[in-house]
Amino acid sequence: MCDFITIASIGLGIAQAGMGYAASSAQYDQRMQEMQANAINASKAAENQYANLNIRAQQEDAAMVQQKTETNIEAAQAAASVEAAAAEGNVGGLSVSSVLQDMYAQKGRSDAALDTNQQMNRGFLKGEKIAAEAGGQNQINSMPMPEKPSFAPYLLNAFSSGLSAYSNYKSKG
Repeated sequence: MCDFITIASIGLGIAQAGMGYAASSAQYDQRMQEMQANAINASKAAENQYANLNIRAQQEDAAMVQQKTETNIEAAQAAASVEAAAAEGNVGGLSVSSVLQDMYAQKGRSDAALDTNQQMNRGFLKGEKIAAEAGGQNQINSMPMPEKPSFAPYLLNAFSSGLSAYSNYKSKG
């Protein structure tokens, strides 16, 4: 029969293994919570960047509409001035038509330039959104996935402690 010290040693080995496993499991749970919080924060940051880029796109659209409206008004005022001056001077024909065509051509070139700039800005913002997504994914990937602890090493350690205590008991007895 085993003595009290041997039985206590075996019991302590089993308790120590159980506590070690519980500590490893708690550490695993903590790391998983940190990973989840990191993923949530990365997603929120990417969403905020997307929202800011969308606001910027809306602001640029509004600015372009305003600029086109001002160009249209200026072109209409200039055309009216040319037509009024031509009527006062009793001038007409190809020369007046040519001046008006040139003014409308300038307006068309201005509109085309605004449209081209808008397309380039949209392309840039699209790239910024891709970069925001990649940055968020990079932040998520920066944290390694924790490994769930296995009970096997702790069980083997407890068995080893018990075997050692039993061997010591047998060698003394």
